[in-house]
Amino acid sequence: MGDKTTPVRAKGGSKVCLLLFLVPGGGHFHGLRHVRALVPVAVREGDDAVLRCLFDLNGDALYSVKWYKGSRELFRYMPREIPSVKVFPVNGLYDLVIEKSKSNGTHLFLKKVTINLSGRYSCEVSADAPSFRTAFASGDMNIVVVPSSFPVIQGMKPRYKLGDTLEVQCVSKSSRPAANLSWSLNGKMLDSEYVKQTNVKKDSENGLETSISTLMLVLHHHHFVGGRIKVKCTASVHNIYWKTTENSAEEEKPKDAEPSTYRSKDAVQPSNVPKKDDDSESMASRADHSHRLSHVVFERLKNTGFRIPSIVQLICLYILRYNIIS
Repeated sequence: MGDKTTPVRAKGGSKVCLLLFLVPGGGHFHGLRHVRALVPVAVREGDDAVLRCLFDLNGDALYSVKWYKGSRELFRYMPREIPSVKVFPVNGLYDLVIEKSKSNGTHLFLKKVTINLSGRYSCEVSADAPSFRTAFASGDMNIVVVPSSFPVIQGMKPRYKLGDTLEVQCVSKSSRPAANLSWSLNGKMLDSEYVKQTNVKKDSENGLETSISTLMLVLHHHHFVGGRIKVKCTASVHNIYWKTTENSAEEEKPKDAEPSTYRSKDAVQPSNVPKKDDDSESMASRADHSHRLSHVVFERLKNTGFRIPSIVQLICLYILRYNIIS
């Protein structure tokens, strides 16, 4: 069905013509819609950034796409003009570098972004005939300076006893914004109730920030796994930086009681154990006694006229002395 003009009688008897655009689809409006600005939330300083402007012309022709930082226009794309891409200098943004060859109606390519480029970016899309509509969408971009090193855990001892207080600090230096610090013990995240305090210190010269978090926890038996505790600190900045440091300590157990080596002077010695001082004297007395006894035995045998070979005498003497001594 084509366009129609319907006469309408207005008040006062005059005639006006009301132009009705009757479009297919039951009278629904067709034209520019669904404009979206896809701006990265965080970009590492020195990296490139790509900002996207998406839209649905829905039958319209594209007239222009413009990008703004705040209220200042920095880029324009007009497909019917030559050249189609224009870049505008912005006061205070001397480090803004737009790569024209990669920028167009849907993409804005920024090279090696700096902290100064953080802020709100908006794209404005204008349609040509027949709607001549204009739509606007925005997004915030943060240029991030990440820490140059891992977070550091300070104040941890090599050993802890049950009931001791674990008090340690985690420090993440020189970032922007300040790093978010979180704690875990033996692989389990700790609640904020154990975090005594978190401070942020800003360097007045370069504007970079240092995060400091203090953990305080009274140690109980369940905190020691296999006789050790493992403390982990994680530093994160948006979704582009995530570093972890882990320290461990041993459980210090009470020393076992050592057996006493003290012996009373009045302690009773076993009856079958000779006293040290009397040992030599007892051995000499027994040897003398056996010698005299054997002499008496052999003299009596000799008086009876019984002759005993010398070797036998020696054997008998040995046996006699052995039995007495042992």
